[in-house]
Amino acid sequence: MPTAITSSKLTTFFSTSPLPCSSFQYCYQSAQSAYAMHRFRDAEMDLTNAINELTLSCLTTMHLNRAVARGTQGDLNAGLQDAYKVIDLSPKLAEGYLCAGELLKSMGKWTDALHLYNAAMNQAKGNALIRDAQIELQREIDDANAALFRKLPPEIFGTIVGVLHYQDRLQCAATCRAWRSYLLNGLSAMWQELEFIRNIPMDTLEFQLANVNPCQVRSVRLGNNCEPPVTRRILKFLLQCVGIENLGMLVILQ
Repeated sequence: MPTAITSSKLTTFFSTSPLPCSSFQYCYQSAQSAYAMHRFRDAEMDLTNAINELTLSCLTTMHLNRAVARGTQGDLNAGLQDAYKVIDLSPKLAEGYLCAGELLKSMGKWTDALHLYNAAMNQAKGNALIRDAQIELQREIDDANAALFRKLPPEIFGTIVGVLHYQDRLQCAATCRAWRSYLLNGLSAMWQELEFIRNIPMDTLEFQLANVNPCQVRSVRLGNNCEPPVTRRILKFLLQCVGIENLGMLVILQ
């Protein structure tokens, strides 16, 4: 059995406003009467009219409410599908993104929720509620990641990061503000070994080099498939690296 969840934010998305469906009810009852009297053509027309009366607003509200009902019972996947349906039906409605975000957070998918909020900022035209949820979630992610520094001694964390590949270290630096600050500014092992094996965009290279302390670099490997401007920029940077002990070239056969 799914475990019920308690989320005060999730329950706020449940709408208690009456739906403007009186005309739908009339058409549906008329279809039932026509069908009972074997007036099948009339029943078909009444049902078509009833379907047309199920407006986008009604469908959006019903899917949103069902997402909340399912989520509060612990049926998170089904609730999330309803929330995504709300986004499909009304991509400018903030509640669909916010509901989906809360469900994703309850599933432990914080990064997915953050990506959803980022996408929502474009669709919902910078909605203040989405922006606040985005900022709050980013803060929660930063706090959770920063907790690692309180659990692991700096020397152990530095040793773990030190054995990672250069590109993996860059990925770690992009995790959150706390990791970025520590890895880019406080960990000398971050830049002891650099690799420029594959060609990369010049703006990406400039961003990387801007965060490197040349005095910490000890080993550099270059690939032969970098574009000439990229290679020249790397060589210019190496002139500042006075402590280099090992400089290698990796030949990649085309």
